[in-house]
Amino acid sequence: MRGVDDGSLARYADAIVRDGLLIGPGDVLAVHPEPIQRELTVALTEAGYRAGARYVDVLEDDPRITRARALLAPEDTLDWRPAWQDARMRELVREGAGVIWISGSEDPQVLADVPPARAVRRVIDRPGLTPYRRAVGRADARFVVVAWPTGAWAAQVYPDLAPEAGLATLADDLLRFARIGADDPPNGWRLHAEGLAERARKLTELDLRELRLRAPGTDLQLALPAGTTWRGGINNVRGHRITPNIPTEEVFTSPAQQATSGTFRCTRPLAMAGRVIEGIAGEFRRGRLVRLEADGDDDREFLTSYVARDRGARRLGEIALVDNGSRVGAAGRPYFTTLLDENAAAHIAFGMGFGDTRRPGAPAVNKSAIHIDVMIGSPEMDVDAVDAKGRKLTIISNGSFAAGL
Repeated sequence: MRGVDDGSLARYADAIVRDGLLIGPGDVLAVHPEPIQRELTVALTEAGYRAGARYVDVLEDDPRITRARALLAPEDTLDWRPAWQDARMRELVREGAGVIWISGSEDPQVLADVPPARAVRRVIDRPGLTPYRRAVGRADARFVVVAWPTGAWAAQVYPDLAPEAGLATLADDLLRFARIGADDPPNGWRLHAEGLAERARKLTELDLRELRLRAPGTDLQLALPAGTTWRGGINNVRGHRITPNIPTEEVFTSPAQQATSGTFRCTRPLAMAGRVIEGIAGEFRRGRLVRLEADGDDDREFLTSYVARDRGARRLGEIALVDNGSRVGAAGRPYFTTLLDENAAAHIAFGMGFGDTRRPGAPAVNKSAIHIDVMIGSPEMDVDAVDAKGRKLTIISNGSFAAGL
């Protein structure tokens, strides 16, 4: 990793491949980098073959090529995708391959000057993303999302540091968040993931039916149907206990589709499709998003148009709880990538729900081709609940989980 010695880079790659995806003899590994992420890509490839993978498939995605298409291609072609892109992803899912997505762009705001009406089209989707999301929704995707520090990204996060110092500091953050820093035990990542899985198990056992989230600008009520389960840290995919995000600090579930009501105000910006969207706020009634705001007119147009692409995107697919114990949140700064920012604060997600948050026979989760996480948590957040017996419970108080959770 840039700014980190070769030994730390190898440990990071091994944590992703072995601890995150449990790649072993005979497996296929797929890596989706940008060109600037080549050093990590090589390390992941080496880690894959060390773990016994029979093949490592690498498909680069250059954001500047995406920008060229967004600006210059005929507008009526922007939704078109070559069939082989989706076919490749469907084959990877069928094969049970481990899929790695890498965040940390060469140019984080590469689409910021693209007109919203063009940027919102499917050109912003990475190759194979649609069948991949469907597989995630039905808990059939063996995947992990990770991060790689780049100069442009480090300049966003640490604008007051010299370029090399900012890059090294961001790299150190990523190792610390992944529990493989200098002060972490050798199995620090797996221990952390198992701790989150245990918290999710305890929340499931509480058999909650209602949640109320309150913080400055937020007062949301959500319903959880009978048969709801919580997830966190570790997912079971085809017998593999994977950790799909490195890092992760959340426990999450999918709420009832038609019962969300109230207002929310985001506490962190949303970095999406080469834009940094500030001031997101909105309102739900009877499960549907009826108002959506952002500070900038173009950003509001982009976000509302993106949500309008899909009928299910105006309902919630996820509620995720993160408390003050998060290492990402404790850093006290936005990281301008969903992978990190969603693990700094409690969040909700418009669109796709997760099928593995329901027991067999329970009401279905929300269906959508879209999944957009927006962060609403803060040190002032309180989360209260009502269980199946009507008892009122405190889940989070002043930003921290209640004792026993």
